[in-house]
Amino acid sequence: KARYYYGKNKLKEVKLLKITEKRGEVQTYNLGGVEDNHTYFANGIVVHNKDEGGCCFASNQPILTSKGLMEIKDIKVNDKIVSYDEKTNLFTTSTVGEVVMHDGKKDKINNFIKDSLVKLSVKVKDKNYETRVTENHPYFDPVEGKYKQLRNFKIGEKVKTIEGEGLIVGKEVLI
Repeated sequence: KARYYYGKNKLKEVKLLKITEKRGEVQTYNLGGVEDNHTYFANGIVVHNKDEGGCCFASNQPILTSKGLMEIKDIKVNDKIVSYDEKTNLFTTSTVGEVVMHDGKKDKINNFIKDSLVKLSVKVKDKNYETRVTENHPYFDPVEGKYKQLRNFKIGEKVKTIEGEGLIVGKEVLI
């Protein structure tokens, strides 16, 4: 299976020589039970809290809270986070109902062979935003007006951000 990366302003195909499963090396998190809209901002980019469970974000992923940016590993149940209502196109605050953490050592929640951990790079005006997330996490597509898994976005497509529409400029496979 070929993998792609974005470099020097063009998409390049890379032949994979070997895939090695790595366990116990990456802690991943997700916010569950987010009231009302079930959304939050991962470093300024709108994401949905996956219905099927699992953990998607690297532990140091910045999440926008009512008090500013916090790493996802530091968020607690009942914390207030900034969320997005796609029906009204308004930002609001929501309460976290659950913080899901996978330490990579016990049950295999993440299958990085099936759902790679990627660094997503999004450009908005003169700013760049990045998230480190598994490819199965839902992001908001402002063109189609719906959430879809990150793997279904291509370089050059748009995602919703805190500053409007952002352009995907990179998807680098980390694991």
